[in-house]
Amino acid sequence: MKLFLQKLQLTMESAWYNQAWWLVFLLPLSGLYCLIISIRRALYTSDILKRTQFDIPVIVIGNIVLGGTGKTPIVISIANQLSDKGYRVGIASRGYKSTIKDYPHEVKETESALLVGDEPYLLQHCTGCPVVVDPKRVRAVQHLIDKHQCQIVICDDGLQHLALKPGITIAIHPQSLVGNSANCIPAGPLREPLSCLENYDIVVDTSPNSKELYTVTQKDITIVDRKDRMIDPKLLSDKALTAVTAIARPERFIESLSNVDIKAKKKFYPDHYSFKQNDFDAIDTSIIMTEKDWVKCKHFNFNQHVYIAKLNINHGLIFQNKFSSLLNELEAKRVRHEL
Repeated sequence: MKLFLQKLQLTMESAWYNQAWWLVFLLPLSGLYCLIISIRRALYTSDILKRTQFDIPVIVIGNIVLGGTGKTPIVISIANQLSDKGYRVGIASRGYKSTIKDYPHEVKETESALLVGDEPYLLQHCTGCPVVVDPKRVRAVQHLIDKHQCQIVICDDGLQHLALKPGITIAIHPQSLVGNSANCIPAGPLREPLSCLENYDIVVDTSPNSKELYTVTQKDITIVDRKDRMIDPKLLSDKALTAVTAIARPERFIESLSNVDIKAKKKFYPDHYSFKQNDFDAIDTSIIMTEKDWVKCKHFNFNQHVYIAKLNINHGLIFQNKFSSLLNELEAKRVRHEL
């Protein structure tokens, strides 16, 4: 069953982004889906369904597109920036593909990414912030406030989780991938219509060479070994390598390697794939993978050299200024409320 669902996912993604002709037969279902989404949003915005708002700034970073949009590196970067400014920052995550049964669950460094989910584990590993996994974001935020006295909480994903009323909303939208005419699921990759982007404070385009107002782009990568020692990419340019990854846009990973003159064979798996030891046993070269992949298999016994590519991103200046302005507004409201 799991293998069937993985193949179905790959088939649908290929159809969406290559505009397969047969998707037209799914348009009625997409129309019904959009109607349900619109009714649901109206029930929340009119306060017929309860929404919870917290006194501290809650920042929701998500997307309206299924699959990878480069959201996780942005969450990590913003969390680290805010921590560096002295804020006590917490992160709430749904924990996609985690096997946790009891919520809220606070991620521990000693736990497996297979237990808590690869993204929550990576968020905790890269920020040092408390990360709480819970499909109910309101409960996760309350836990972070009660246990860690967090001054700011970032929700990793959750734009469609309307029970939580956020202070700042950031939608990650790769314009070059989606275009201007994508449909909602199942005829397209959208979780909600493109018109919903107007509801969010900042819409960030992660496309390379974007001309949009707010941009966050990849700056470069840092290569480290299994002991987190930095490796000069030039030392790998003539080395036999296999790039192993299970992310939504593996071609972006290959492009980032190519930008530092690293060539590698390709071994791709579906997004969020749970690696097994025997996935690596037959590889007869050194291995290079993303940090998100590494956290899921760092406990394996490798016979090969393994290198990890850490992504560094660049926030556009206009994005930085807009985000700082929104945060200052929230802080000013909080102070006035306390007075």
